Amino acid sequence: MVSHIFTAEERRFVESRVDQHRTQAFFLIWNRREAAAKALGMDLLASFSRLEVPVDAYSTTGFLVPLSKGEDWWLRDLSPAPGYVGALCLEGGPAELAWWRYQG
Repeated sequence: MVSHIFTAEERRFVESRVDQHRTQAFFLIWNRREAAAKALGMDLLASFSRLEVPVDAYSTTGFLVPLSKGEDWWLRDLSPAPGYVGALCLEGGPAELAWWRYQG
């Protein structure tokens, strides 16, 4: 799947990892791509050939990335629960995030 969807740089990032770190790298990039595609209003499948996200390691501060002409987007990794990763993409600069956990 990586060879069909990810860019060459994204593939190198994932394939350079070993064992479970490869799976983590895959989901890190996948979630960044999905968040960016949704923020830009793109069809997920159509975005594969037109979208590239940063391949740096997990970031709690985020990245400013030029995902569309003349506009910067803020892309941040999320860890909603142990063993899970997500990503958030917003137009403009960094935003302050707040987390709540339901104890039920």
